[in-house]
Parts: sequence; C-alpha cells; structure tokens
Amino acid sequence: LPIKFIQGVALIWLAGVVGVLGWKILSHLRFRRWLLQGAEKVTDPEVLAAWQGELLQVGEKESEYILVTSPQVTTPMTIGLFSKSVRMVLPRRHYTPEELKLIFRHELVHIGRRDAWSKFFLVFCTALCWFNPLMWLAMKKSSEDLELSCDEAVVVSLNEGERRWYADLILRTAGDGPPDAHGAGYGPRHGRGDAGAHR
Repeated sequence: LPIKFIQGVALIWLAGVVGVLGWKILSHLRFRRWLLQGAEKVTDPEVLAAWQGELLQVGEKESEYILVTSPQVTTPMTIGLFSKSVRMVLPRRHYTPEELKLIFRHELVHIGRRDAWSKFFLVFCTALCWFNPLMWLAMKKSSEDLELSCDEAVVVSLNEGERRWYADLILRTAGDGPPDAHGAGYGPRHGRGDAGAHR
C-alpha cells in the first residue's frame, strides 16, 4: 500500500481517538460541574451515622470521600475518579436509615472495586476502536454488567427481608436518574457510560 495512504488512515484513526477521548472527558467534566452545582455537604446526623456505619463495615474509620446533597439529582450517585475528587451525591429528599444503609453499601462496593476506573478503561478502549460499532455496544453492556455485579455483591450480604427492600428501592428509583452524561450511574443505579459517575 502507498505510504501516503497508510499515513492518511493513521491520521484519521488518531483524530478519532483524540476526538472521542476529548468528547468523553469534556462531557464528564461538564456533567460533574452541573451535578455539583448548588451541592452542600451533608450535616444531618442520621445520614452521617448511616454513612459512618457502612464505612466501618468495609474497614474504613475515616474517608476522603465527601458526602453531599444536590438539587440536580433525583437518585443517589457517586462521581469522581480520584479519592479526593470522589463525591457521594444524595438528592434532597428523606431516606429511612434502612434505605441509607443499602444506598451507601451499594456505592461503597463501586468505590471499593474502583468501577469508575474500569469505566474509564472501557472509554479508552472504545476510543482506540472508535470505528467499530461493536466496541460501543461492548462498552454499554460492560457498564451494565458492572452495575448488576454490584447489585449481586450487595444482595449476598442481605437477609431475605432486606433483599426485598433492596429490590423495591431499585425499582422505585431506577427511572429517576439524571440525563445521561455520555449517552455512566449510577434505587442506587449507576451511570450508563460516564467514565467517572455511578448511580
């Protein structure tokens, strides 16, 4: 093949990689800024007690993760790749202590497994293979699988009554998520494409 043709194809591929990565990163940053607009640190003792209780369950006495409420969300979610940038975001509504326990347990599973980084890796792989529609489908399916495996990890730690409660919580909040940031979050459901957001 002519060298100019190969160079041309390589330049088109590289432009696609940079374009997809740039689009995803900028979309995430815009989504994060929108999500945290007007957010306030949680001060409710009942909420903080539930959060601290779940942190202790996973072996963390203190956490760098900041718990906030935001007027922009209607379902709990976590956003952020790096520990100091992670925000556990709650909507401005009342949750019972039992619901808070399940919500926080779900989010801490995602954080503990570094699912945000797994999603970022999926985005990176998709950028490399931006020309292949199967890669885009694989990214979407893998993000859904991360969410289902998180649910499974939570459910195995629950008794029968708590499992029914958890299922009900998911059903009541599954359709309440914010607009899709990239077309990732994530009851406590996680994002469907955002490299650093989980519901």
